[in-house]
Order: sequence, then C-alpha cells, then structure tokens
Amino acid sequence: MQNCYKVIVERNSDDWSAWFDGFPQIERRGDCYDDAFRRLLDLFGVELFDLEQIAVLGDSIHEGHVEVIVPVRWSQRIPSPSIN
Repeated sequence: MQNCYKVIVERNSDDWSAWFDGFPQIERRGDCYDDAFRRLLDLFGVELFDLEQIAVLGDSIHEGHVEVIVPVRWSQRIPSPSIN
C-alpha cells in the first residue's frame, strides 16, 4: 500500500503557497497554483512521488484553496528536502 500525503495550496495576496499538511514550515511559492505545487515536489525530489496518481480533493476546492493527495512511490514518510 502506498503512503499518501496531503498538500495544501493557497493563494496569497501576490502569489500561491504550497506545503505538506502538518508541515507548514517548509513551503514553496509560485506565480500560480501549479508552480507552487511543482516547486514543493521538486524540493523533495519529484521522482519520489507517483504523479500519475495525484488526486485533488473535490470537497476541498474553494476560491484560493486546494487540497491535493500525493502518493509516494516507495513506502516511506515525507522525505527530507533534497540538498542537491
């Protein structure tokens, strides 16, 4: 069974922020929703995530707020940010 984590993406006044639910201290910003989300995954190494299985929680979507479920390829906790 794959581990899955929730990513919160919210619009700020000038940009968007993305972070793993429960870990707001590590966030990435971008000009749009996709940019912030992708930068967060890139920080940890995008290859660790099963991008084909990402799911947006439909009941979580409202103006300026989206919650996304992101499966991790290997059974592990949220990885440490990449230092490469």
